[in-house]
Amino acid sequence: MKMPKITPNKVFLFVVMPVVFMLAGCGGKPWTNLLDDKSSQETLAIFKQMLDRDIQCSCCLETDIVISWETPLKKRSVAGYLLLKNPFSIKYIITNPFGQPLFVVVTNGRTFQSINTVQRKFLSGSLDSFLLYHEVPTSMFFSNWGAYLTGRLQRESWQIEKMRHDRENRGVWVSLRYMSGNRKRKNHLLINTIDKKLLTRIIVDERLKPAEDQGEESDKEGKKEFYDEIVATIDYSDWVEAGNCLLPTRLNILGFAFSSEMIIQLENITANSEQNLNNFIIKVPRGYLRQHLP
Repeated sequence: MKMPKITPNKVFLFVVMPVVFMLAGCGGKPWTNLLDDKSSQETLAIFKQMLDRDIQCSCCLETDIVISWETPLKKRSVAGYLLLKNPFSIKYIITNPFGQPLFVVVTNGRTFQSINTVQRKFLSGSLDSFLLYHEVPTSMFFSNWGAYLTGRLQRESWQIEKMRHDRENRGVWVSLRYMSGNRKRKNHLLINTIDKKLLTRIIVDERLKPAEDQGEESDKEGKKEFYDEIVATIDYSDWVEAGNCLLPTRLNILGFAFSSEMIIQLENITANSEQNLNNFIIKVPRGYLRQHLP
């Protein structure tokens, strides 16, 4: 397979998650009416069972990963190796056909390091600065990446807001808020209550906008209100057992920028109970240009 031209920005934005989730909002809501009290209690019990199960799953994952995306003009595919330690630590390596690393990036959710072996360049700094510099939505990258990649429920404390029927009768939509660090997050989760699988995750960012003016006497004048903006919609499929837990091996992301589709495929998966954090630190080779983002 002919490898695409590699640059630090392209790899980080297209491979190491930020660009994966720069998605446009989808039209129409996939849910309908609220569940009745009995169905709500049954769904809540199943949700707690899934959460307890996911907490017991292996914290660490090693896997080959192929990321493909398609635009109206071309198709691209990049193969690599992913090392994950829940909830935030990620290492991604892209190699050439001979198995030699072309690009390596690691992050702990707060800082990052990367090496481009072609350009002999080392880049490091705060992940926040990097995302702001590239105008990437930050709501994805201070959340539980491990949960997003493995189709699990977040381990953080959560509060369910609504439970609703799916428009296509695939399961139940559970809308919840949770804390990740010191930040509030919101997800809409489509759950198959029979198989106890997460089918779809809609990641929402809350933004402020001026309240609609209701006339000269409106008490909303000059005030702002929140609205939900969809950051990402992830569909999970092709589940396998790994580390005593089910794991989706295919993630479909639709509505990507420039009218594209992105697919993440996991292969040769190994689940571990431990992973040395030193594996998520890059040792800078001699002679490399060093750059730092504050």
